[in-house]
Amino acid sequence: MTLRNELIKIIVDKLFLAAVLAVFGFFLNRLLERFRSRLSFSTELNKIRVSKIAELWEKLYEFEQSAEMSKHANSNNQSRFEELFQKLHELMQHNVQGFIHNAPRELIGKSTGGIVDKTC
Repeated sequence: MTLRNELIKIIVDKLFLAAVLAVFGFFLNRLLERFRSRLSFSTELNKIRVSKIAELWEKLYEFEQSAEMSKHANSNNQSRFEELFQKLHELMQHNVQGFIHNAPRELIGKSTGGIVDKTC
């Protein structure tokens, strides 16, 4: 083999390796961008969750305050009032748990076209 053939062989080999690395880098970059997108979406969804939960608990706290004031004002209906308060509290807990565990998964699946894993 001549020197020219050896140089051509080395150049072709290096170009092939460069092409393989470029393709690998391209797919790695796409994978990283997809991960960042999902992470960003998850972060925004968690911000919404926290604000909705805070609103719900704030309303529950306000209701509890007004309930305590009413309870002291009218002690005749105390047992009935406590029963209604307990039912409201259970309903709100159920709604919070339902929102945390069910709604976001459905939102994630619909808004991303089912790309995000719904089992998390």
